[in-house]
Amino acid sequence: MTFNTQEVITSFHAGCATVAINSPTASEINITNQLIVDIALRLSMESYIWDIAKSLQKVEPKMRSGKVTGLPKTPAPNFDTKGHPIETLLKHIEAECANNTSVRKLFILKDIYPFITGINPNPVFVRLAIDTFNAAKRSSHRLVILHDNLRTPKVFQDLIADMHNPNPTQQETEHIFDTRVEALRKSAIAQGAELPIHISPSDKKRLIRALQGMSYEAIEDAISLCATSLRKVDVGAIEFLSKHKQRVCRRTLMKHHSPA
Repeated sequence: MTFNTQEVITSFHAGCATVAINSPTASEINITNQLIVDIALRLSMESYIWDIAKSLQKVEPKMRSGKVTGLPKTPAPNFDTKGHPIETLLKHIEAECANNTSVRKLFILKDIYPFITGINPNPVFVRLAIDTFNAAKRSSHRLVILHDNLRTPKVFQDLIADMHNPNPTQQETEHIFDTRVEALRKSAIAQGAELPIHISPSDKKRLIRALQGMSYEAIEDAISLCATSLRKVDVGAIEFLSKHKQRVCRRTLMKHHSPA
């Protein structure tokens, strides 16, 4: 249910400064928060997030009694937004790595892979990326790239460590189901309605199997859709969820096999 951030830390300690994580887009917020809390805060690093729409942002974690209560973001200082976003980003990070100040920085990059991977990427961006990843290896700063089922080109071999954010296990899926159903039941009661739940232990196991193979967010959405459509959770939910997962899988296959 949660990505194993220790793998990223181990890779960083081993000298690989850039990690690419294959993760569903719907899990972006969860995994980003994990990276900030489990890695940046733990290793006393400043956190920065970049995407094509909002550019580079600095994360300023809010703490209370030793716990993170919020992760507000503000535009990164000293970041020039002129020029092409990819070129500006990579040159900025390479310069940061060259300066290599005492303050370590973690850069989480969301939308960069479509520009430097694929059949015919821009060679200028590819060269800038190579130089940036090499510069990061010689600095104390670290990079994490998030992408959804894209391939790391061979040109970045030994510069990027590939990792995968797996779908929830059977035990995790059951926990998601129990938590989500209870939240929906309470919500129904608060609105003066009911959400009848009648499912045997054996049927629940079949239901959990029907949910497996999707991301955390997709499982939550499927449970909500099922409860809203059927207005109950019983053996009929198994067929509903099985068909729903088939539709989700077909859409995913079409997405990843459609021409660019």
